[in-house]
Amino acid sequence: MSHHRTILATLTAAALTTAGMIITAAPASATPTDLECTVGSQVNSYSPPLTNTTRSTTVSTDESFTCASLTNTITSGTSHRSGTFNASCLLSLQPPTASQTAVYRWNNGTSSTITYVSDAVVTAANGSLLITKVGAATAGVGIGQNATEVVAIPQLSVSACAGTGITAQTGLATLEIAPA
Repeated sequence: MSHHRTILATLTAAALTTAGMIITAAPASATPTDLECTVGSQVNSYSPPLTNTTRSTTVSTDESFTCASLTNTITSGTSHRSGTFNASCLLSLQPPTASQTAVYRWNNGTSSTITYVSDAVVTAANGSLLITKVGAATAGVGIGQNATEVVAIPQLSVSACAGTGITAQTGLATLEIAPA
């Protein structure tokens, strides 16, 4: 009988050791995020101010979002970034630009780094802007998942564009980070 217990104990130990190796060897997988930030704002500051002449302009962008998620505690977030672009108040359709990176800082102390691979900007005849960015989370919350940001900025002041220029604009923004 003790021989059977020894064999059973040996087999149990071997099974647990093997199971432990299998469990420890399994790769970690990302949890789907499904983060919807449907209420947001974006403030763009321009230096030099936007006028009717296209020129190299530094654009500083500050964003804030109210979010909802079923898989985490994120309820809000912010982002700040800047870059230099050729810009004016005039009607234009800019082709998608090279990749850009944005870091979103969330209310629960986490962050998401998004690399946008497409950034299309349409300036309508009335001066309003529609910006669509498509990319993926490359670090932090939602890593490996798709990201889409859409920003709508109302029309510019025609008289300001013809004069000293527009130094800042505020618009509405949405952000979604979701599995592919």
